[in-house]
Amino acid sequence: MARCSATLAGSRCGASFVRIPAAASSATTRSSFASHRPERSGTSPLSGSSASSSSWARTSWSAYDCTDADAPEAEQERAVERTVRWARRSREAFDRGVTERGGDPPRIFAVIQGGRIEALRRQCAAELAGIGFDGYGFGGWPLDADGSLLADALGWVAESLPADAPKHALGVGRADHVVSAFALGYSIFDCALPTRDARHGRLYAFRSGSAGRRPAPGDDFFRAIHIHDQRYRVDHSPIEDGCDCPLCARHSAAYLHHLFKVGDGSAERLATLHNLRFYVRLFKLLRG
Repeated sequence: MARCSATLAGSRCGASFVRIPAAASSATTRSSFASHRPERSGTSPLSGSSASSSSWARTSWSAYDCTDADAPEAEQERAVERTVRWARRSREAFDRGVTERGGDPPRIFAVIQGGRIEALRRQCAAELAGIGFDGYGFGGWPLDADGSLLADALGWVAESLPADAPKHALGVGRADHVVSAFALGYSIFDCALPTRDARHGRLYAFRSGSAGRRPAPGDDFFRAIHIHDQRYRVDHSPIEDGCDCPLCARHSAAYLHHLFKVGDGSAERLATLHNLRFYVRLFKLLRG
């Protein structure tokens, strides 16, 4: 099972798609996936984008073939070809479904592939923009082997799309990465990092003097707090002065340290609320 997978609009949470082998024919039209149930299921670009689908959402995604950023060029070329072809079929199925259902139509986004190859990224973006979607996502793993943001690739994609089109930086979640991607034109983000880190006792806080000003790429505007560290055992100050989340408004770092130490379930909840509030405040600064 590969980390990146062939993904289709409307796929249910908990279902992991099986990566189509690089040697597979570009004529592949279906993907199979395993769920929590013992049987395997199948789906196609059309089934995920049909407006009559039971998994229909307010925003859906066209089918795409996700690759690793450093996959060979031949594999990237196949992924781009398949993504564009699937996106065209997804768009057609989506439009038919909207016509059948009527009413206020949902939105459909497409995802740009191409790895770290500029020509392929720009080609994929141009072809998907030619089909026409309500918004576009940066596809593929957004970090290099060292964990640095692929800002160059994000920039190629943003430059190749209509300036007024909503742009979604899929998988970009670290605060400084969000700031960099926002400066490149991305305004929509999704990532499990804030809540996953919170559950493991890693919290974020603005550095002194940074909470009231808009951060720019390269700014050292936040810090990470590892609440399991022993120094927080007697730290009776809040995680961050000035934060209005339920944790900082009512409790100290020492109290949260204690909750994690004794395995109290409210520790993860309070830490999660704090990290989510940190990101809400960050986005308010960026959009202010």
